Amino acid sequence: EFLALQQAPDAGAAEHAAQRLLQGLRDAPLRLPQDAGTLQLTMCAGLAESGPDESMASVVDRADKALYQAKAAGRDCWRWARPPD
Repeated sequence: EFLALQQAPDAGAAEHAAQRLLQGLRDAPLRLPQDAGTLQLTMCAGLAESGPDESMASVVDRADKALYQAKAAGRDCWRWARPPD
């Protein structure tokens, strides 16, 4: 697992970025050495939009929970963690 932060103007831009990452992995299988074939990579992501006055720890925690929802849904997808009301 790793964390990537992106400043996006809106939720649609964040969704577009996640979709581009997923598609990029689909389009570029990893070629294994010595003609051992290829490995198709997949990715799951948890997206979180920060709320007003929300701590970074809270945003990361929500994104992590969304990541596990994506993993439970299967491979190669993302899930949103909306900011608290």
